[in-house]
Amino acid sequence: IKAMKKTLNNSMRIMEKVACIYDWCYDRIKELGAQGVTSRVDGKPLSTETIAKIIYTHGVYSGYRAVTGWGVGPNGSRAQGNITNFYKQYNNWNGVCSNGMIMGALVIMNPEEHNFTVQTPDDDTTDVEGRIFKVFEECFYGLTSVGCDQYAPDGSYSEGTSYWSYGTGRIFTTATVLVNT
Repeated sequence: IKAMKKTLNNSMRIMEKVACIYDWCYDRIKELGAQGVTSRVDGKPLSTETIAKIIYTHGVYSGYRAVTGWGVGPNGSRAQGNITNFYKQYNNWNGVCSNGMIMGALVIMNPEEHNFTVQTPDDDTTDVEGRIFKVFEECFYGLTSVGCDQYAPDGSYSEGTSYWSYGTGRIFTTATVLVNT
């Protein structure tokens, strides 16, 4: 989780994995939590609520700050540069960051189901679900319009083959998740 605070790109690569694990292991996590199993990280009881809150606070909320122009700078400060418009860029950041945001948003789309609330640094807890939907909507639009337009007209990619593979892989991961959700 500490790595998630460094760059949005790294955060969303991690978020993709955390969201998959959370989705695949949701029932088992609930079962273990009910049995009193504790986390090796902090010694607290294992719970889906805690993991959902981590996904929101360190992933989806960062996306919300980015798509609303606040960015995710150090200690919650306003960030500058490409971090606030990743979903409008014609490069691998769009595919990587939008993928992580969409996957994180999908697994916690209904906060009441996951039984979590959060207090964010700049406001209260009034619209967690609205923020999740805003992130999903903006990232989905950015990925399906700007993100895919960069391949026209012949499938080539301005950043070269390595980044083509990296960004395109995330776009296909997102598409697969959306088709199977």
